[in-house]
Amino acid sequence: MLRSRLIALECVVTALLSDASEARLGEVRSLASRLSHHAGSEPHPLTARALNQIDHMLSDARRSLSDGADTEQGSLFGSPV
Repeated sequence: MLRSRLIALECVVTALLSDASEARLGEVRSLASRLSHHAGSEPHPLTARALNQIDHMLSDARRSLSDGADTEQGSLFGSPV
């Protein structure tokens, strides 16, 4: 149940990011950079995976924006619910 909720949340965030301005996407990138490990310390594996996931969501959002996906009709992730 939790996994399906996380997938749904990821889809919602990606849809919101696909409609975001470049300034908003820059804010997300800035947040991700603040989450990265500090110099001289070992990065935690979960943090590294989270940063990787943020990068994937930004890439997916950019791709859906360039593809002209219509998020209001639900076509970004299949048929509307």
